Amino acid sequence: MKLKPIFILYLLFLTRTLFAQTSDSTFLVGTNLFPIVSTQFGGFYEKPLTGYITFHAGLGYVFNGPGSWIKLGTDKELDKSSGAYISIGLNGHLNNKRISPLIGLRIVNSLSYEEGMIRSDAFDTLETTGHFTSTGYSLGIGGIIGITFKISKRLFFDFGIQKSYLLINGLCDFHSYAPGMGINWDPFRGQFIGQIKYKF
Repeated sequence: MKLKPIFILYLLFLTRTLFAQTSDSTFLVGTNLFPIVSTQFGGFYEKPLTGYITFHAGLGYVFNGPGSWIKLGTDKELDKSSGAYISIGLNGHLNNKRISPLIGLRIVNSLSYEEGMIRSDAFDTLETTGHFTSTGYSLGIGGIIGITFKISKRLFFDFGIQKSYLLINGLCDFHSYAPGMGINWDPFRGQFIGQIKYKF
């Protein structure tokens, strides 16, 4: 699949950027636990800018993302929806207590690959007329609202919801999972956030 070489380039670029930091820098690394159960994997890096704001950079790969639970309204029957994403943004932690509110801003670049069958019409779930494949680029901007739990001096857990709006929509089927942005919550994209992160 053509997405894999592009994703590798993303990975090399982000790795070079992350490790350009000085050896005495304070930073956090982690992953979102919720998408892992849906055959997805991703990681992120956070660099404190002030006592309350951190810079966020993340990337991930979706092996076969979950689609919307509503299947009607499209003439596509998805067999596979995969892809990769890279995101940048800011997190705001309103205080340094053991439990604190979390707000975040994200810009997400997403590459998606969709494969499946074309149905005879948008509401016919039985008869198919052909096969389709599609590769597309999507750009989204979104926000996160949630809670940060301080488990220990170095271990943290974020729980919340991310909602994104597609500025550029490269998805062939609106039911497809948008890597890094989630499923269709018309007119937005949404996913739950359950981030475990470690402070170095």
